[in-house]
Amino acid sequence: MIDRTDVEACKIGLLWIRRHRELHRQPPSAAIDRALAALDHLTCALAANGQAAQPDPGNWLTTAEVAERMGCSQRQARRIAADLGTRIGRQWLIPADRLEHE
Repeated sequence: MIDRTDVEACKIGLLWIRRHRELHRQPPSAAIDRALAALDHLTCALAANGQAAQPDPGNWLTTAEVAERMGCSQRQARRIAADLGTRIGRQWLIPADRLEHE
């Protein structure tokens, strides 16, 4: 049985491959993008079965992005994230719309 952890591991692998291709100036792969989209749908299906859904990375900012936008240190951005965001593994994510309201 595939669970959310398995899906996340696959997504991490595909994201790593996509980044590797970018760094080595290889053309983007439509197959990787399709597989990532399929895994996103699978994540939603797993959430419908009672497993917690992960936030959509398109609407969330990392602490590095928050620090750059606000002109502050990453340490201060992590403090902001503790108030406004959520922690996924070792990474803090802050909703872009909440950051704009603050």
